Amino acid sequence: MRLLSLTVSACAMAICAGSVSAEDAPTVSTDELSVLTGEGWAGELIYRAYEPPYEEEAIPAELSEVVSYDNGVRFGIKYPGEDEVNPTEALSVSDDGLELGSAPITQKLAIGESLFVTTLKACTDDGRPAMCERTYQIGARAFTMTKQVELDETGEIFIRNRYAFSR
Repeated sequence: MRLLSLTVSACAMAICAGSVSAEDAPTVSTDELSVLTGEGWAGELIYRAYEPPYEEEAIPAELSEVVSYDNGVRFGIKYPGEDEVNPTEALSVSDDGLELGSAPITQKLAIGESLFVTTLKACTDDGRPAMCERTYQIGARAFTMTKQVELDETGEIFIRNRYAFSR
């Protein structure tokens, strides 16, 4: 199934039909991200290797303390066995709330105690032009970040990586 193509097509049709206006576009606020703040996040990173046979690998991961800042949240990701934590990771919201992580929000849905937000933006993957769809599950007890890629040259769609944390 071509999830990215369907998402792009649905968004394009809605915009062309005039059914999506700036007022109707999904937005996210820094307050909605604040449920992530604090400690105790543990989980894993699953990623697709860049070289054939493109196998998936999983490694344990944890978030250092998640803190709020003016435009979102900041955190570090630590991998057991490695001493360094990258303290500069951030998930930011644009001033108008229409972008998350510098990409336009295409969908926002609340399910149970979690908020699911999808963004879509042109990108490169392994030096090749692509479209990157990122899906975030944002909740007080669950936080995931999934990056799905559709390569421009072949139309191949795959999940490049998925971070899944809980506390």
